[in-house]
Amino acid sequence: MHPAAYLPNGDKLAEITKAINTVSDDEVIEFSKKLKWGTYGPNGDQPVKIRYLYDLDTEHLENILVTQGHIGPIYIRTILVLLKHRYIHLPALT
Repeated sequence: MHPAAYLPNGDKLAEITKAINTVSDDEVIEFSKKLKWGTYGPNGDQPVKIRYLYDLDTEHLENILVTQGHIGPIYIRTILVLLKHRYIHLPALT
């Protein structure tokens, strides 16, 4: 069964989305240290490796948002918060 088949729909999805949006960014960042992601490497040809979202590099997180349309609102919010945090804390260009 496709992973998208496990995603909630309708009222349940709205309820989950509302709940996700009530959590602070700091709590989401802490949660990302426990939220797992399976990766098959940059070319998709390696054995699966399980990593925490927090540990993925910025480009990988961006690619997940672009290529993995089946991910649910928890993963989307978590990735967006991580990216926002990383973009805000970029070193200044000189």
